[in-house]
Amino acid sequence: MFSASFHTGALVVTYPFDDSPSGMSVYSSTPDDDVFRTIAKAYSENHPQMHLANPKMNCSRPLRRFTDGISNGAAWKAIVGGMQDYNYLHSSCFEVTFELSCCKYPLPTALAGEWENNREALLQYIEQVHTGVSGFVLDSASSPLTHASIAVAGIAKNVTTAEFGDYWRLLVPGDYVMTASADGYVPMTQ
Repeated sequence: MFSASFHTGALVVTYPFDDSPSGMSVYSSTPDDDVFRTIAKAYSENHPQMHLANPKMNCSRPLRRFTDGISNGAAWKAIVGGMQDYNYLHSSCFEVTFELSCCKYPLPTALAGEWENNREALLQYIEQVHTGVSGFVLDSASSPLTHASIAVAGIAKNVTTAEFGDYWRLLVPGDYVMTASADGYVPMTQ
């Protein structure tokens, strides 16, 4: 699963975790930090300004610069109870936040330009849903196994199958060892 939240106030894509164990603004990575960095960059690199070291923005206040136009949420500013963290922890949904402009309340005349700035970036972000693996977990009679666990070796975050035994697991390109397991069945590793 994949989602995004749209905000204004900066020019950056943030990714989980938004909270840190200390509650301080320090980098707080998820087990899927590499995936989050990849999907965040897919957006920022396709935005005409976001990925630049010195974006040209008409801001009334100083604009903070973010390397590659992305930031771990907690490293920027720690937020307790953020939606990105909740979605990742409780539904295996990968959510990022797009901070689209330093202007909190753009004039109606600026909206078409904002759309143009973000259209290609948004399309590239949406395409990231196809990175990784997907499939079905079925028993020997080809019946779907609902709530089977899909584990990837070296990543401490499992996903579970849906109603028809289907699953989706976002991953950066590479070789992985995956194990499907369900109560009452012998686990299968590939």
